[in-house]
Amino acid sequence: MMNEGKPVRVMVSPPRASSSENPYLAMLTGALAREGVDFEDFGGRRAVATRPDVIHIHWPEQLVDWDLPAARVLVRSIVVLSVLALSRARGTRIVWTAHNVRPHELPRPRIYAMYSYIFARLLSAVIVLSPSAAGSLRASIPGLRSKQFTVAPHGHYRTWYAPAPRRSEARRQLGLGVDATILLAIGLIRPYKNLPRLVDAFKSGQYGPDVELVIAGRVAGAGLEQALLSARDDSDHIHFSFGHVSDDDLSVWLGGSDVVVLPYASASVLNSGAAMLALSFDRPVVVPKTPAMEDLRAVVGGEWVTIVDGDASTAVEEALKLTRQHRPTSPDLSQYEWSRAATMCLQAYHAESRTRQRRRLRHPHKG
Repeated sequence: MMNEGKPVRVMVSPPRASSSENPYLAMLTGALAREGVDFEDFGGRRAVATRPDVIHIHWPEQLVDWDLPAARVLVRSIVVLSVLALSRARGTRIVWTAHNVRPHELPRPRIYAMYSYIFARLLSAVIVLSPSAAGSLRASIPGLRSKQFTVAPHGHYRTWYAPAPRRSEARRQLGLGVDATILLAIGLIRPYKNLPRLVDAFKSGQYGPDVELVIAGRVAGAGLEQALLSARDDSDHIHFSFGHVSDDDLSVWLGGSDVVVLPYASASVLNSGAAMLALSFDRPVVVPKTPAMEDLRAVVGGEWVTIVDGDASTAVEEALKLTRQHRPTSPDLSQYEWSRAATMCLQAYHAESRTRQRRRLRHPHKG
C-alpha cells in the first residue's frame, strides 16, 4: 500500500522526452514533481523489478507498435497487458489519463478492441480532463463503469512559450497581410482534424482578398500533404507551412492570427490541447460540438469558444463572426493552472488506497 507520507514513485508513459510536439506531459510532470512525486519513464522490466507506486499511462496505444504484422502486434499487446497485470497484483496502481475515447487512426482495430477491453479492467483509477469525459468513457468502454474517475483539467500554456510579438510584427515576419483577417489551424496535421475539408470550404466560400487561411504543422498521415495541396489548388489566400513548428515560430503564428479553427471530425476527442494553446495566446477558437468542448465554453465563455455542429463551411462562417465580436483582452484560465491538475492527479494516485481502507473498515473480516 502506498505510504502517503513518502514521495510517490511514478512510472510514466510516454517518455517525458517525447513532449517536443506538445509540452503537456512536461508541464504536468513538472507540477507533480514540485509536489514531491518521483518520476521515471515506464519500462516493462523495470516496472516488474522495482514495483513503483503508480504506473501512469496517457496514451495506451503508444505501448504497442500497431504497424507490425498482426501476430507480432498480438504478442506485444499480451506482453504489455501481462506486465500491467503483474504490477497491479504486486501493489502498483495503474492510472490512465484518458485524452480520447479511442485512438483517432489505428490499424488492427479488432486487436485493439481486445487490448482496450483488458486494459480498462486493470485500471485502478481514471483521470479525465473535463467533467463530461467520464460519461463518454463509461458509455463507450464497459470496463470503466465501475472505476473511480478524477477530473484533472488540461493546464494552459502561458508559462511555457515566449509571448507573441505584436500582430503587425508577426504578420510582417510571416509575409501575411497586415490588415487581413487570418484564420489559423496549427499543430500536428492528422486525418481526423479534417483540414482538407476546411481548405475546400474556405476556397468554395470565396471570402474575398481580406480573409486568409493558414495551416501550419508537421504532417502525419499518408497522402495528407498532397490532399491539402490539391484542395488549395491555385488559391492565393490559403497558406501552408509544413514541418515541425518550433516554440518561437508557434508564438509568431499565433500572434499573427485572429481566430484558431479546429474542425475535428472525430467524436472520440475528449479535449483539445490546440484549443487550450490558442486560448493561452488570447485567441478565440472554433471547435466541434462535443461534451468536452461544451465544458470548455462553460468555463471561459462563448466569446472565446464557439462550438460548431456542422461541416467545415460552418466553422469558417463562425470563425469570421468571432473576429467581429468584442471580448476581454484575455480569457480567464485560472481554472486551468497546472498546480490544480497536479493536486487532482495526486488524489487519483491515492484514490484506490483510500477505497481499500474504507472497505476494510466496513468489512474487517474480509481484510
